[in-house]
Amino acid sequence: MKYLMPLVLLPTLAFAAPQEEMKGPSFEQFKQTMQPAIEQSLPDMKKGRACISKAESKEDVEACMKAMAEMARKAKKKLGMPEDMPKGGPSEEEISKAKKDFEWNEETKSQMLMHMDRSIQQNGAMLECLGKSKTGEEMTSCMQKIKPAK
Repeated sequence: MKYLMPLVLLPTLAFAAPQEEMKGPSFEQFKQTMQPAIEQSLPDMKKGRACISKAESKEDVEACMKAMAEMARKAKKKLGMPEDMPKGGPSEEEISKAKKDFEWNEETKSQMLMHMDRSIQQNGAMLECLGKSKTGEEMTSCMQKIKPAK
C-alpha cells in the first residue's frame, strides 16, 4: 500500500510549495497559479475519494487509482509541472510489486479514506488561506492557524 499512497496524496504533493517560493514579489504569481489549480483539483479529489469509498475489490481500487492518476496528471499539466514530478517516488517495478501484494480490506479502505480526507482538508485550507493572503508571510501564518484534522 505504501506505493499506492503517493497516488492518493499526489494532489497535496503537487500543491505543496516551499515557503521560500511564497516570499517576496513571487507570492502573487504563486497565488495566481495555485488558486485556480486547487479550485479545479478539489472536486477531482472528492471524486477520487467517492470512488475509493465505493470500491469493493482490488480491481475497483485499481480503476479508482488509474482515474486519480489521470486527474493528477491533468493538474500537474495545468501547473506546468513535468509529468514525472515529484521526483523520488517509487519505481515502476516497486509499484507493480505493490499492486500484486496489495490486499483490499476494510482496514486498508479506512486508512486510504483517512489520508484522502486529510489531503482534501489541507487543500481546502490552502485555498482558503490563498484567498485571504496578500503576502507569503500572511499565507504561512494562515496555514499555521489551521490545524489539520487527525
